[in-house]
Parts: sequence; structure tokens; C-alpha cells
Amino acid sequence: MSSADTQELFLRINALGIDNAPYDVGITGLLEAFDIDIKGFKTYRRHFYSIDYFFEHEHLLDVEVFWWVASWVYDIGGSWSDRWLEAFSRGNRLDSHFNQRIVWCNYFPGIKDDAPIFKERFDKFNQERELVVYRTFNVRKGEAVRTGVKKLDNPDALIQGEGSGSSFTLSKLFAYSFLQAHYNSYFWEKYANVWDKEEQLRITKEQFSKEEQATFDDHTDEWEKIISEDCYCCVASYKLKKKDIIMLRATREEEIVANPNSVELIRYDFIRYSQSKGATYATTWINKQREANDKPYFSWQYEESELFDMWINIVKVLYEHPKWMEENIKHVNDRLLEGNMAMDIRKGAVERCITLCGSGEILGLDELDKVLAKLNQDEILHPNLYKELIEKRDA
Repeated sequence: MSSADTQELFLRINALGIDNAPYDVGITGLLEAFDIDIKGFKTYRRHFYSIDYFFEHEHLLDVEVFWWVASWVYDIGGSWSDRWLEAFSRGNRLDSHFNQRIVWCNYFPGIKDDAPIFKERFDKFNQERELVVYRTFNVRKGEAVRTGVKKLDNPDALIQGEGSGSSFTLSKLFAYSFLQAHYNSYFWEKYANVWDKEEQLRITKEQFSKEEQATFDDHTDEWEKIISEDCYCCVASYKLKKKDIIMLRATREEEIVANPNSVELIRYDFIRYSQSKGATYATTWINKQREANDKPYFSWQYEESELFDMWINIVKVLYEHPKWMEENIKHVNDRLLEGNMAMDIRKGAVERCITLCGSGEILGLDELDKVLAKLNQDEILHPNLYKELIEKRDA
């Protein structure tokens, strides 16, 4: 689709309004405008697309249509720049009420609408209320995350340098799972003895489904950033006032867009393998609870930190068994390896013992502790436990 076609599309959506724009004009039209295959968008929608046409014609859009289109475009290819600041600040766009922007940025006809849940949550806060938000980012070797490096006796300590950006999340769990940091080159080398970067990429690709592998090669550059030996993955927490939120996406990502200059850096941590892998397991588990209970379970609706800590402690057993750790990194889909069987049994224990009630309380933690303690004891007393189980399964 050309620039002129995009201009015509924007004018048409503008004339119809977001309530009346048919699917082929609205969502499908937007994807075509940025040369995005719809199937590819659904299977691997990450931020790898050119959005120059949006900035060329966004001035044509009325306020409500702008926020609807901008929310889609930012999800497709958003990263902070002066162009975004200019677009957000144009005319009276930022003068629109916070609640109204929540509606406009999350308008998906025919799809379950969770915007009212976020609206109810944020209605409890005044404009000066400080929220804690999280951001995941890569840090290049030798670069300082905190401006001025030190936290004490540093007037710029609350300002981020390396890894600064505009996308944040309310969910600590999502932040730790987002970059899939357990694929970082540091872990390949330290725990799996795989030093060749091409080999790391090849094994990583094999761990995904055939459908995901079909798109893997199209995004090798992004995977190289994750695996790169020249950078590490970090998660930071920040203070952000409600009045400084520009855009909020009412999805499981719980994404908040804000000017990087409006947040205060609290602390940052390099992501450990147990945290990244634990967050991945925890996310899979909470998604099952969402489907089973037909409840979204956003981060404030259940004990997120408690659940996260539970899974981190489960993954930590891999540190005690280097062979298990290597198997979990290199051959995670091979169920007939001792390390993966040990993790499968632990995940099964979680399924049997842990439930998430409607109020968000996590039930069964004491029972799980007893089961895992007994399992740890069995593993010590019977060093060949999993080898024997594998032989029985083969038989």
C-alpha cells in the first residue's frame, strides 16, 4: 500500500469513526497499510515494521480516531522518538480524559473488552498517584543503566541511560518473561557449554513449533539481540504518576506508554536464568487459570509476586544439577531426559497442589512444599531415579 493509499485509508476511517469503520477498512486496512501479512501478525506480532506512512499522515486523524490508530501502530512498531512525542502532543490529543483514552486505545469490536477493568482500577487513583511499573531491556557491555552510574550522592540517579524507552508494564511477571532472557548467550556458555553463536541460534529455533519456526528466520536480527554475547537482559522498576501515562493497553501485557523523562528509575537487576525460566512457566500456568476460570487475572487481581517466587524456587533445582540445566537449555522439548523429567514432575506437582481462587489467593503452597521436599529427598536417596523412570517408560 502506498503513501497515498494510507492517506486515503486514514481519511476514510476518520470520516466513518471508530464505531462505524468495518473490519476490512479498520484493522485489516491498518495492517495492509504497513505491509503486514495478517497471518504473520497473529503468529509473530512484534515490533519489526516500518511505520513511516503513519507519521506522514497522522495529522489528518481526529482525536478519538488518532488514539485508536496510534494504539495499533505503536503495538506494531512503537519505540520512543521525537516523532511519537510530536504525534501524541499534536493539538488537544493529550487533553482528552484518561478514561476516554483507555476506551479509544482498546477498541476491538467483537473481541472481549477488558478496558472497563483497567478503568475501574485507575479510577481509584488521583492524577498525582505514583505507580510502580516495570521495563525489560538489553544492556550493552560497559554501558551504565543509571545516569552517573552510582545511586548515592548522584543528582541524576533517578534518570536512566542505557536501555531507556517508553514501553512499561504493570506486570512484574510479564516483564521478566518478555525478552525470553534464558536464551541469552551468557546462559548458553555458562550452563550449556555452547559457545558458537550460530549454534545457539540453531538450537533456539528448534525449540519452537513448526509454525513459529517459519517466521523465525524473518526476525533473526531480533533473536541475535536476545542471544548476543555483547549485552545482558535487565528488568527495572520505576515510579510513574498517573497524569504522565500517555497510553494504556488493556491486554495481558498491561502495557503503559509514557515519556521516558517522566519516570523515576527505582532499581534494576540483571535477569537470572531461574527468573526468566520461572516467569515463562508462571505465565503458562496463569494463562491456564485464566481459561479455566474465565477470569483475566491481571497483575493486581492475584498474588503475582508470590506466584513468581514459587516458580523461581522450582527452577532453582537446576542449579544443583548441572546436567539437568544443560538439558533444559539445549533440549527442552525432549521429555526423555532426566533434567526435563525432573521439571515435568515438579510442574505436575504444581498442577495437583496449587489452585487460584476467584479472589486471587493462591491455595496449596504448604502442600506443594511438602511434595517438593519429599521429591528432593527421593532424588538424593536414589541418584538413578530418573534414569530408571526413563527406562521403564521406554519399556
